[in-house]
Amino acid sequence: MKKLKILFVTTEALPFVRTSNMADFTYNLTRKLKELNTDVRLVMPLFKSIKTDYNSSLRFVKSFVVDLGYKVHTATILSLDVEGVLFYFVDSDVYFDRPRIYGERDDAERFIFFNKAVNLMMKEIDFKPDIIDVNNYASSLIPACIKTKRQVDSFYHGIKTVLSIHNIRNQGIYPAKDMDSIASLPLELMEDREYKYFKAVNFLKAGIDSADYITLPAPSLKEEIVSPYYGSNLDNLLTANSFKVTGILDGIDHRRYDPEKDPAIFQNFGADTLEERAINKQGVMSYYSLSGFERPLISVIGRLITRKGVDFVYENIDYMVEAGFNIIIMGTGEPAYEDKLLEKEQEYPQNISVKLYVNEKEAIRVMAGSDFFLMPSRTEIQALNHLIAQRYGAIPIVRATGTLKDGIREYNKFTKKGDGIIFQNMREKDFRGAIDEAKKLYEDEPETLEIMRRNALMKDSSWEKTAEEYLRLFEEISE
Repeated sequence: MKKLKILFVTTEALPFVRTSNMADFTYNLTRKLKELNTDVRLVMPLFKSIKTDYNSSLRFVKSFVVDLGYKVHTATILSLDVEGVLFYFVDSDVYFDRPRIYGERDDAERFIFFNKAVNLMMKEIDFKPDIIDVNNYASSLIPACIKTKRQVDSFYHGIKTVLSIHNIRNQGIYPAKDMDSIASLPLELMEDREYKYFKAVNFLKAGIDSADYITLPAPSLKEEIVSPYYGSNLDNLLTANSFKVTGILDGIDHRRYDPEKDPAIFQNFGADTLEERAINKQGVMSYYSLSGFERPLISVIGRLITRKGVDFVYENIDYMVEAGFNIIIMGTGEPAYEDKLLEKEQEYPQNISVKLYVNEKEAIRVMAGSDFFLMPSRTEIQALNHLIAQRYGAIPIVRATGTLKDGIREYNKFTKKGDGIIFQNMREKDFRGAIDEAKKLYEDEPETLEIMRRNALMKDSSWEKTAEEYLRLFEEISE
């Protein structure tokens, strides 16, 4: 059997650029697919921060001209080996020598240039992949480009495209004027007729329509994302394309998150040395000036926004303190809720600590010392924190949505399997029921809680499983 050739296209990948979990996805999945004997490569823009940090290590590959309709620009391709995976970088001082990754006024043109450069690059360097996996809106014109080029250029025959969606809200919506000329694509492939404010193109819509297959970060998202509540005005389009949509649960890097070796936590521990974990709780309680070691400690780490359920956390914070919990909240988000949470910290200084920032090492330290980890999200397309919390022995309390629903197993007292607490609806009754269940486990059923904690520590949420599923999908598509 021939070695499968795969090209990942992204704007984010560790260790170079990370503004979202997409960076973890592209880095970890390419690395694991390489271990599964594929010829996997990755291409991304050479953003200013990458050039600053890695310029001396980059190797020149080729330069060529990209036609943008009313003007041309040169794309320079450079490369770097990253743990055995060949990374390509598309360099352009005009488009990528900027301090920001996203949010420039000419983002549409910047990413059209990137998409067209990648399409030309394959032919220029004589690398014809069996599969191109594009990620989120910024590279989602590539399936449309490939679909168009198949009709006129035999090089693109047989190349299959996969769109991996990690964020359904950011769709790449821009004014339609001149976009067909710049992108060299029919306007109807990109046009967003649902957009109400001006005649617009939608990059993600073009990818959904044109890709041969679409992947989501969790199986249950295939059902959720076709509803108006979750679909962000793309639900009808996704319903029409549901025959080519699948969900594969993302993993986490077990090397990076290892409680037995991690120097960031107060005391290393594992499933066989679970008693050592208590030292982490003591350290965290002392560090954040909380009192009452006997009280269960619950942590909330992430974006403090309504979609993530920060309103539910705030509205029930008195209930949780009165129920006997200490609470650590870490993150940034909606200013109104940041202020309200700080007021609660002042009201309960011995029981609540609020930190309006995120530091990964500190967050890991908090997880390693927490009894429970709370994520009451309304929607969740690519969460990883609940899996990381489990890796450090904190029992997740989550709402049944997206990656939270698929990443957690409720405890079964008969099989003694399960590693989390799940509540179904965004109602006070359901939320408080989950909090009450956590309290009961902590106070009345410590043996059950220890089993759940051990299950969480021993759980295989690694990228190896994810990579094997992606490889099966890629092989099936490429046949």
